[in-house]
Amino acid sequence: MHNKSMKDLVLTGAAHFNVKPKTGLAFLEENKLIYHDLSSDVSLPRSLAMFLKNCTRINKKVLGDFISKPENIDVLRAFISLFDFKGKPIADAMRELLETFRLPGESQQIARITETFAKIYFASGPAEIKSEDATHVLAYSVIMLNTDQHNPQIRKRMTIEDYTRNLRGVNDKSDFPSEYLQALFDSIREHEIIMPEEHTGQLGFEFAWKELLVRSRLSGELMICNTSSFDKEMFKSVWKPVISAITYAFMTFDDDYIIERSITGFRQCATLAGHFGMPDVFDYVVVSLSQATGLLSDSLPNEVPVYPIIEVDGQEITISTLSVTFGANLKGQLAAVVLFKIVNHNGNAIREGWTQVSDHLF
Repeated sequence: MHNKSMKDLVLTGAAHFNVKPKTGLAFLEENKLIYHDLSSDVSLPRSLAMFLKNCTRINKKVLGDFISKPENIDVLRAFISLFDFKGKPIADAMRELLETFRLPGESQQIARITETFAKIYFASGPAEIKSEDATHVLAYSVIMLNTDQHNPQIRKRMTIEDYTRNLRGVNDKSDFPSEYLQALFDSIREHEIIMPEEHTGQLGFEFAWKELLVRSRLSGELMICNTSSFDKEMFKSVWKPVISAITYAFMTFDDDYIIERSITGFRQCATLAGHFGMPDVFDYVVVSLSQATGLLSDSLPNEVPVYPIIEVDGQEITISTLSVTFGANLKGQLAAVVLFKIVNHNGNAIREGWTQVSDHLF
């Protein structure tokens, strides 16, 4: 439970930081999540940098903007010094760095990042680069090359000849080895540097997968406990995505088994919500099922129109568009049955969901 409390504090601190970094830092310091591990090896900027690098809930855009501001230059240096660039090609080093935060749009902020990176990367002893200034120019060229090769709005892309020409005489008044630039060019052309929160498709999946692996490594050691003490906390953490997934499966698939399992999932979530006293879950289930019935369409008329009436077995029946549509919607009927069963058995636990229920009735 101590770990759970610490995790909640970290999540709260990250949320504050994402809205207003100054407020977030005050919260983190107050709860001893930063600056509590100071020593001869860990300074104030390094303590903060370690938290910002390791906390996966920090917004990447906010982080990039924060560490690249002039007043936070010490944090930027500490942040980049946390990476081990020794023996890595500059393209791989920059890819590793730039996947941890989103590069800001202001040129001065970008220059501040590339200058700091150049200083630290050059200190790792790259054999092909002769000076820190050359490292800085090369780092900036990597960003420009990545944009040139992968921005769909650019029609005429740079060739290796163009790239080599642009870097002529930059390596401490001499040229970089041609094979070195060719390898750098090929690396960026074949493997885009994926900026956080700008990823889609297969490359986006690969980035998200790497982020998930990082989170799993930082989550701590797996402990198997045969106890129900954590059931409520676990359910509180997963109920919303679970219900969303059940709703998606119910609405998307036509397989009878999947529909049956989805209905069972709704009922089980409602049972757990009742057991743990969580009215928000009931409201969410009611809203999800209400949308699945198809009875809450925005296209319904504001005034009741004149519908045709037919006689069946001596009874007069009104034929409306809604009744015909609902009669042909098997999933909608099933959702309505499950909805009203849950409402019937758990009426006292529902709060905001009654709005949806009354819309069905009236």
